[in-house]
Amino acid sequence: MFNPQVVALISCSLVLSACGDSSDNTDSAESVEPSVTLNIQSKNHFTGDFIEGASINISSTVNGSTVTNTGNTDANGELNISLPENTQRIIVNGDADGYGEYSIIVTSDDQNIDLFLQPSNLQSSFDPSTEFTLDISGLSIVSLPANAFVDENGDTPSGNLKAELTIIDPSTDPELMQGNFETIDATTGDVGLIESFGAINATFNDAEGNSYNLA
Repeated sequence: MFNPQVVALISCSLVLSACGDSSDNTDSAESVEPSVTLNIQSKNHFTGDFIEGASINISSTVNGSTVTNTGNTDANGELNISLPENTQRIIVNGDADGYGEYSIIVTSDDQNIDLFLQPSNLQSSFDPSTEFTLDISGLSIVSLPANAFVDENGDTPSGNLKAELTIIDPSTDPELMQGNFETIDATTGDVGLIESFGAINATFNDAEGNSYNLA
């Protein structure tokens, strides 16, 4: 015998949205924003070799707010990070042991990003409570007075610091210079170009990896 109630139940099970849902659930597809995936690959600037374990920090602007994403590259030097499609001003910063830091500004259209890191020229441990000079190839590169460093809380280090210096030569490797050779006039706010004869990337950390800066 034909039973219209059975047919109605079968139809309801196949097309749930047409029958309603007393639990008042929201369709998950409506709450998920479109996203893009950045495929970041860290490499040695001079050899092209992959860098495993590079620390990646991504700072971006989403709907007027700053969002930070972090991660470490795998054995192939790769890290995939998903960001909302409407993300603006994406700054990708990379660092690895034995390499200088490097940052690059990209857009959400730049979904495959090669982050080339330059091997550091000096790694040295020193006592920050005394005056110290960091030399590379017999040249005094950085002179540091005693008690020159503090952490983000304004505290001085309790032990030795590790210095990592990376020399940047824009005459041979201009792409390693960060900031697009631009400067901002403090008075007018106008953006202008600079000419650089060289730069130094310098980082200072304690044994636990905490960062220190000039006091």
